[in-house]
Amino acid sequence: MEGGELGPIFNVCLMATLGFSHCYFLSSRLPPGKLRLVSLLPVIYLFTQLPLLFSTVHLRIISAFFLVWLATFKLLLFSFSQGPLSDPDLSFLLFLALSSLPIKLLDDPIRTRRLSLLKIFSYTLKFALLTVIISTYPRRYDYHWTFLLLVYGVHLYLAIDIVLGFVSFVTLFSIPILAGKKFQFEPHSSPPYLTTSLQDFWGKRWNLMVTRLLHPAVYVPVKSYLGHSAGTISAFMVSGAMHEVLFYYVTCRTPTGEVMCFFALQGVCTAVEIGAKKILGRRKGWKALPTVAAAPLTVLFVLVTAQWLFLPQLLRNKVDERVIYESTVILDAAKTVLGVDL
Repeated sequence: MEGGELGPIFNVCLMATLGFSHCYFLSSRLPPGKLRLVSLLPVIYLFTQLPLLFSTVHLRIISAFFLVWLATFKLLLFSFSQGPLSDPDLSFLLFLALSSLPIKLLDDPIRTRRLSLLKIFSYTLKFALLTVIISTYPRRYDYHWTFLLLVYGVHLYLAIDIVLGFVSFVTLFSIPILAGKKFQFEPHSSPPYLTTSLQDFWGKRWNLMVTRLLHPAVYVPVKSYLGHSAGTISAFMVSGAMHEVLFYYVTCRTPTGEVMCFFALQGVCTAVEIGAKKILGRRKGWKALPTVAAAPLTVLFVLVTAQWLFLPQLLRNKVDERVIYESTVILDAAKTVLGVDL
């Protein structure tokens, strides 16, 4: 991380805290509905501006994801007395933590303690693998283009999981001391290589925090009026729109709509898949494909369509080069701090 980002980090944290203070101390006193929603709009607008204070891709995308996507959607649900922020017994510190972080109140302390130890081991392995990937980037021009895109995909998956895991660990150990409450991890993802279908991949394995927000915020209301398929496609369309927003923060270019098309395609295919399974499921003797066959087919479909519609906007604007440079800087800093040659 560049030293020049320390100031923006402080400013973003301060202004975000002030924004959440407005939500907790003022907006929460208003009745749920349009009036509370209107009172939250200035805060939501503030959150859209904060990521622009950063110059590095990593901090821009992380802050945009947490503030512009997660926090905004939670506040939208909160405006109608829904979602995790609607508990009237939340203290300000708990409200602040739950607003944008991947945590929830503890249900089973024994299970969570075991899960935490398992997570530590899992993230250690993931960090080691990401370190290896970053270390190989100087030779990336020797790789076949298809293989390099696969490496980028693994990098993306590991980076997202590690960042969310790090935030969860920090929160898990700091908030209980300050607030007297215990939390447990929100699973961020499940192994995508074990997926059985597009429905399973997007609904139960990839970026589960977003799935949990899109379900009550988009899928449920649309489904109640237009049916299951419309709800599914609408959730994907909103996800596509939010990805276009995130891409804007790292490219500073007008959205092209390619990412929206990627998620629209995934939504339509998922809806068709669900409908087909319902029809075929009524037939006697029909069996779904085993995981050993379904997993590679599903992952291949996602990767091929991502290469077609998801990645080009990033590659055209050389975001991959900036990410590689910043990742190398972070890795070198880690080597210096740890005093080892990773």
